[in-house]
Amino acid sequence: MWRRGRVLGAVLCGMILAMSAVWLVRQGSFDTLELRPGPQSGVEFSVVDRGKVNINLATREQLETLPGIGPELAGSIVRYRETHGPFEYAEHLIEVPGINKTMMETLLERIAV
Repeated sequence: MWRRGRVLGAVLCGMILAMSAVWLVRQGSFDTLELRPGPQSGVEFSVVDRGKVNINLATREQLETLPGIGPELAGSIVRYRETHGPFEYAEHLIEVPGINKTMMETLLERIAV
């Protein structure tokens, strides 16, 4: 009985998150929203906000769409995010090894948090 309640609670949370995300897209808060099965929650969000890549939610593949970001640097961004938590400001991306000032200036207009 307890297990069924936990499963139902997880399903309801996932549905609420998905409905909230759809509402945000319809309100124009986001240009693109991708929903995929996630490892723990059942739903994983990946958001491109107003044409900008959200560096806190983007996958390695999405990060690689940014100018100057290849597979290794995308992996470094994801590892940095996993180790230090989400970026508070887009400018904090410069803390990632391999991102220099010139690259940061180019990326600022293409990224969001």
